[in-house]
Amino acid sequence: MNKGDQQLEPKPPNVRAIVKGWLEEYGYDGLICLEGDLCGCAKANLFPCGGPGDHCRPAYRGPDPSGEAGWLMYPSKAAAAAAAAAAAA
Repeated sequence: MNKGDQQLEPKPPNVRAIVKGWLEEYGYDGLICLEGDLCGCAKANLFPCGGPGDHCRPAYRGPDPSGEAGWLMYPSKAAAAAAAAAAAA
């Protein structure tokens, strides 16, 4: 891209965009943290806690068995599927 005689470099992505792209590329639904403050976030709303932590891991979305949250993040597809099966029973 040229603006006059200056070559403009493309704007580099931020961490949120990089993480979201990686999650999408590999088929994950969001992130989960199983240490410290247990939490999970969906790709559409990454890092509501303020930023990625060292303990954040890719995760799959599934139903919340208690019904309180509507959904939770699970560390594996099998765990998300088991939660869905339990919710359907």
